[in-house]
Amino acid sequence: MAQSSGVRVVLPGDVVLPQLPKEGIIQMGSGVFVSDSGPDGREVVANQAGIVKEEQDGDSGRTSIWVLSRQKLYSPSVGDAVVGTVVHRYTEHYEVDIDSTYTALLPILAFENASKRNRPMLREGDVVYGRVVHVDTGIPRCILHCSDASGKSSGYGPLYNSSQTSTNKRGMLYRISTMYAREILLQSSAAGQDGMGILNILGTRIPFEIAIGMNGLFWITSNSSSSASKQYVETCILGTTIQACESCTKQVVEALQRGTQQESGNEVIENSSSMFAKLLSRHVLGQFNAQVNSWSS
Repeated sequence: MAQSSGVRVVLPGDVVLPQLPKEGIIQMGSGVFVSDSGPDGREVVANQAGIVKEEQDGDSGRTSIWVLSRQKLYSPSVGDAVVGTVVHRYTEHYEVDIDSTYTALLPILAFENASKRNRPMLREGDVVYGRVVHVDTGIPRCILHCSDASGKSSGYGPLYNSSQTSTNKRGMLYRISTMYAREILLQSSAAGQDGMGILNILGTRIPFEIAIGMNGLFWITSNSSSSASKQYVETCILGTTIQACESCTKQVVEALQRGTQQESGNEVIENSSSMFAKLLSRHVLGQFNAQVNSWSS
């Protein structure tokens, strides 16, 4: 993936691309749509204010374009990865809450190698990680699949299945802005091995699993070998820290990186003067750190 350089701010109605290219594939994301009213034919126009983002996939030749904005309600786009909670179970599909005005439907066979006899048995309250494959703005409704375009799971699927997952691995669900969710995903993919992404930084202290949806929801669970109670506390710290970094300045995140490089060992739970508490207490943690110490004692 290669992200285009420069920053371009647009308002609703601004032309993002004056003409669709004749070659290659253009995938429209949130905040943009194709209009037929352009002087040179079909053009890409913004329908919300924000920063234009563009990514190119060298393998497939596909170019993704969207507008990054701090919107309150998520508006689904085809190709978006989302995290949601099963709220209803029907004969042919599940209804999933993706924190949007759109109703999200997940067909029961939209899983890798799924059949009527072999498929995940989800219940209300289970958390899933899916991909938007169709959006109907007239209803409004969107269709989710827990597989990629080739039918492979590729990380999609149930995150917490109440009928199969042990209690200490159920994880927790957190909400952030849709803009921050995209920033984390872009930051982590661009960080690579240099460890500058916030997920890379936290991963050096506590091993964890995370699924971030472009709808502003993320599911996270600690993967440490601690007891169930300490895993719960670690998961709380990880989720709250990621939320806190949305309001952190760049200097605080850089200090978090320096502190990670200087310290060794996993002492987040036992050490009341841990790096996380010192750097982030002024933003979110506050009295939470005192609770952490009492829970782990």
